[in-house]
Amino acid sequence: ASRDWTVVDLTAPETVIDEGPTGETTDTSAAFIFSADEDATFACRLDGGAWEPCISPSIHDDLAVGSHTFEVVATDTAGNVDATPASRDWTVVEAGPELVGNPGFEVDTSGWKGDASSNTLTRVAGGHTGDWAVQVATDTDGRCGIDDSPSWVTSTVDGSYLASIWVRSDTPGATLRVRIRGYLGGVRQGTVTESLTLTSAWQQLSATYPTAAAGSVLDVEAYVTSAPAGVCFAADDVSVRHVGP
Repeated sequence: ASRDWTVVDLTAPETVIDEGPTGETTDTSAAFIFSADEDATFACRLDGGAWEPCISPSIHDDLAVGSHTFEVVATDTAGNVDATPASRDWTVVEAGPELVGNPGFEVDTSGWKGDASSNTLTRVAGGHTGDWAVQVATDTDGRCGIDDSPSWVTSTVDGSYLASIWVRSDTPGATLRVRIRGYLGGVRQGTVTESLTLTSAWQQLSATYPTAAAGSVLDVEAYVTSAPAGVCFAADDVSVRHVGP
């Protein structure tokens, strides 16, 4: 006597967006890196358009100013489709000229200092763009980061300021924060902080600071708290631009 049967895969894959823009950005191009938890093919769509076959990375150029949504869905080799596509929202904003005089560390680290006295900044090969990035390290356990010095924005005007930085780490998992503070006459006028979890891939983190008092000086810093001694992260392509009216 014999009996035949077939084991059927009924489990749908899980789709994940690993890299891509988020929040506000002045970049009119976007690249999304995505994956699934098993072998799969993918379909993507932008701003609610038609689903189309795609591969990672999915690159989009000449994006209009305004809000955008990227979605990607995985289908496994058994034909199971992820019922909850991965999605990422972001906004392209109009902005004034670049206010950071040394955004890419291609020549030196001028205009920047460690966020704590124990921190050191070293130029290293292999930037997000260009040939170089800055490596941030600390001699002792504690705060580890980079701070603009002297401040690139010395007198704010009405509107908002968008600060962004590309970061990565060979020891992923730490939380990196970007903080913008405005000071007028030595008195703090406002603070904005955004954060992300560091990975081994380059990620962009941005923060938007609404001008609380015209004429303020802006302090822009990116840092990890409670970091162990050693190299904390690498940074590149730092940007500060005025946005809004």
